Amino acid sequence: LECGGWSPDGEILALVTFADEEEQEEGSDAKIPILMTMNTQYEILSEIHLEPCVAGERTVEENDSTHPNAISMCWRPDSSSLAVSTMDSCVNNKPLRRVRTFSTTLQ
Repeated sequence: LECGGWSPDGEILALVTFADEEEQEEGSDAKIPILMTMNTQYEILSEIHLEPCVAGERTVEENDSTHPNAISMCWRPDSSSLAVSTMDSCVNNKPLRRVRTFSTTLQ
């Protein structure tokens, strides 16, 4: 699990995780994130694969802060949509932050 959060109205849980190793592109450091939404009974409402991205390595330190390549998300205050931020790979050989917005049905 990379990140997650409840919608402001408490009705939808959005989570981002990564696809299995078998689904990853061979020879690439990029990982394929999966964005899913669930209801309050934890039933999956929708799920999509996002474009491959560079993932931050997790460390456990006293001054543990968010890795610059970390995936993040935030909900619109009225719970109508959410934004997901990833660090894309292979854009002119430099990482590029991409922010995508989705409705609650992930469209």
